[in-house]
Order: sequence, then structure tokens, then C-alpha cells
Amino acid sequence: MLDDVLKKHSKQVPGEKAFELYDTYGFPFDLTALIASERGFSVDEKAFKAAREKQKNRSRAAAGSQTGDWVVLNDKETTRFVGYDSLNEKVQLLRYRQINST
Repeated sequence: MLDDVLKKHSKQVPGEKAFELYDTYGFPFDLTALIASERGFSVDEKAFKAAREKQKNRSRAAAGSQTGDWVVLNDKETTRFVGYDSLNEKVQLLRYRQINST
């Protein structure tokens, strides 16, 4: 994935892309910076830190959310994972709950 990012950008890895690698895939920032440096790239560390701070704020906000009780639409409990065999599937919602932000 880092190779794809390097191919699409010239000489600097956007901080948002470095953060995506870190946050989504667990790829450490220092390793991204090292590999980028070895290939003649830099990483926008300021934008990386801004993206990380934005995510922390979203996480804090989500922790302060209150949820309602589950509303059961169908008490059928058996489900079957088909993600390896199919990309499209008809589904039925079994339950939901409302999230209220504080």
C-alpha cells in the first residue's frame, strides 16, 4: 500500500495517507518515514499529527455518546457470513439502537 502511495505522489507522502496507513493498517509512522526517505521522499509529519489529533477528538466524542436500548425487529439469531463468496447479498435488519451525542 505504501508503494501505491509513493507512485501517486511526487517527493512527499501526504500526512493523511501516512495516518491512514497507521490508523487503519497499523503501519508505524516511523517506518513509513524511513521507507519514504530511502526512496527519496519525505512525509508531511505536520499533517499526520493533525489527522491523528482529529481522530483522537472523534474518539473522545464517541466515548461521550449515549446509546438507547436495542430495538429488536426480528429475533432470528442465526446469521451466515458470505463475504468470501459474494460481494452483494440481500440482508434483513435484525435490531438497531439509536446513538445520542452529548
